[in-house]
Amino acid sequence: MNYEIAAINIWVNDQTTTVLNNTKSEDEDLSAFAWHWDSYPFVCVTMLSDYTGMVGGETALKTASDEIMKVRGPAMGTAVVMQGRYIEHQALKAFGGKERISMITSFRAKSPLVKDDCVLTGVRSISNVLELYREWSEYRLKVLEERIRAELENERQKQLGQRPFSISDMKTFLIHQREYLDATIAELME
Repeated sequence: MNYEIAAINIWVNDQTTTVLNNTKSEDEDLSAFAWHWDSYPFVCVTMLSDYTGMVGGETALKTASDEIMKVRGPAMGTAVVMQGRYIEHQALKAFGGKERISMITSFRAKSPLVKDDCVLTGVRSISNVLELYREWSEYRLKVLEERIRAELENERQKQLGQRPFSISDMKTFLIHQREYLDATIAELME
């Protein structure tokens, strides 16, 4: 989607915008941005701040066993790619510097056949929803169109190869597309 390509997070001298969080953690006083999951499967985090003389500024990740792992933030101008939709994470404050500025660019898998778990949770409140929903709907319909075209070609190839039609395979495909449509509809909130 062209609408939401990137975001910039800025923390300057104890002033930041955070996502509301009902749980408290031992790192709460050190958080520049609260615990969250991103709206898109993959994110590329580019550090824009000069880290010379700074302490902290790591990205904290929650592991599957609920342990917290801290990953040192990249140096200015370098980037880290992570599965932000699937890993709960937060940005920690950096001390000894003026600011912590990072740019986050969102991505999804190129193939329309890969499961698409994108949501609009993180972008809805800061967007013109009519524009966002138009692009969201167009994007999701294009993915659905590509999936259907791929399945049609798959069925044609099976027929050419004189392989039998599989009712269970077709039902599975159609159920997955229905689930995809249901997830698409769920994100279109009045």
